[in-house]
Amino acid sequence: MVKGLERTWLMTLREEFIERVLSNASPGLSEEMQMIETAHHIALWVQQWITDNHLPVNTLPHAVQAVAKFKQAVGAKVHVIGDNDQVTLHIDTCPIASLSRANPRLCFLTCHILGTTAALTDQPTWVRVETTWALDDQPCRLVVATQSPLTPVTMSYAAPTLYPPNPLAFWERTEKFSTSPLPPELSSLFTNAPCTVTELLESLEARLKASVWLEEHHGSVWGSPANETDVTLSHAVFWRNQRVGRLFIQPQTPHHRDLARWLPMLARIVAMTWAETQVLPVSWDESQQLLKILLSPVSVDKAEVLDRWNYFTQLSSLCPARVVVWLSSHANHEEREETLLRLQQYARLNTSHAPVLVGLFQDVWVGLMPSPFTPALIAPWTAVIRQGLTVPIGIGISQDVAHLDDFPHAFDEALESARFAFAQRISTPLALSQIPGLRLLPYHRKIPAFKAYCLKLFQPLSQEDDLHHSELLTTLKTYIASQMSIKEASARLYIHPGTLKYRLKQIEALTGWNIHDPLSLWEILTGLIVSDQLSWDGLASFNASAVGPHGSRPQETSSVPDPP
Repeated sequence: MVKGLERTWLMTLREEFIERVLSNASPGLSEEMQMIETAHHIALWVQQWITDNHLPVNTLPHAVQAVAKFKQAVGAKVHVIGDNDQVTLHIDTCPIASLSRANPRLCFLTCHILGTTAALTDQPTWVRVETTWALDDQPCRLVVATQSPLTPVTMSYAAPTLYPPNPLAFWERTEKFSTSPLPPELSSLFTNAPCTVTELLESLEARLKASVWLEEHHGSVWGSPANETDVTLSHAVFWRNQRVGRLFIQPQTPHHRDLARWLPMLARIVAMTWAETQVLPVSWDESQQLLKILLSPVSVDKAEVLDRWNYFTQLSSLCPARVVVWLSSHANHEEREETLLRLQQYARLNTSHAPVLVGLFQDVWVGLMPSPFTPALIAPWTAVIRQGLTVPIGIGISQDVAHLDDFPHAFDEALESARFAFAQRISTPLALSQIPGLRLLPYHRKIPAFKAYCLKLFQPLSQEDDLHHSELLTTLKTYIASQMSIKEASARLYIHPGTLKYRLKQIEALTGWNIHDPLSLWEILTGLIVSDQLSWDGLASFNASAVGPHGSRPQETSSVPDPP
């Protein structure tokens, strides 16, 4: 049993893991040796968990997968890639990620668990530390191989029961970070589920009995700044070698020596919490490049490009978001450059916690807007784009984008909505994806000859109109736009209701439709919209409730009676 650990049977696996991580090692040892001792005990415990869960470890991929299963069981998000000779464990989130930023030596734990488990395959293995949340502000990437790699930050394992190695190169990497033991009441704050910056600052205030706030470099403030005349401690906050801002702590008591020691570690933890919901500021040119990468169709090298971008900004924090497209008639080069300049100026002067990317893509204005999405979020950007335009624009909005890979599809969705809004002179933002039936139309238009086929459906009516001036096509469109009401449609057409009923009978005879049958009605509506013969005004006035249960109609129009 690990010293200092008192297990309760009500403890979850995650809680037990964290308690073992925070347990006290033997006194009198150096910090490195204390970590080695803790890692040894935890590795044996994890191996027992793997055995109890009957997970195979006979090959290197199996061994790494077994460790990945354990990490998932304690709340981490991981994925594994590789082959029989080299396997990489990617840890995107981890229950001790924040703790490891306070004490980067904790990264040694997972390395040792990987090494000793891989050694169960009865072959020498090496664990290579490529990146970690604690040391690199990057998702942990640990490579397990059967051949010695060239990198110096490597640990070798020849047997599963060996005491952990003493990786000097690894300790040297951790020495550049200020570390100091945190009290249990503080450590417990950093083992819970991810929280917002505001929640973290409030928790720190309660535990430290001090005012705590973060001032970003561009002026935004998280938390509530205290009295400027009192003693205030501060420390720079960095993420991926870029300055985020400065963390301030104003003690409410005169004894603040501990706070001064803890401040560098707290700044690193605040930086990670901030980064979980933020995209670091990038230059305008970089934002335009990122916009094109995200919206372009998936290609062989797109994943590699996004991986490189992840070194600069936490791309996953872009999701969930919506894609917005502003569509207008073609502007000349000078007008585009002027609009780009206005957007650039607005973006520089109006940065916020929520990441917004706006620019030009495939000759249309496009933006990535974070959730929660509101019309007010795009209003100022719309005003900038409309400035100087003398023609109306159509604004299309996609559904929420949950994953980076979905941005190209969301762009197509928003573009089709913008095209529809522009064609129908709709001035407000339109999301076809929220309108059943209409959301299928953009994809119908992409099918070759579909529009021509829809026009062909109405050809019998057009021919009859040309021969006898019977206005059957106009009658059909007016009847649909009048909520299929005999009274309203006949009034709009200035004809007797009996004449309207006669024309409807003619339409059914020429086309084979039963106008009040759901399938026929679906085909009529689709055909009229795809062939641009029914306006948005006509659609907006069409009330779906006019069709009763099981496709029946109110008595007035349940069928087309014979004319008197």
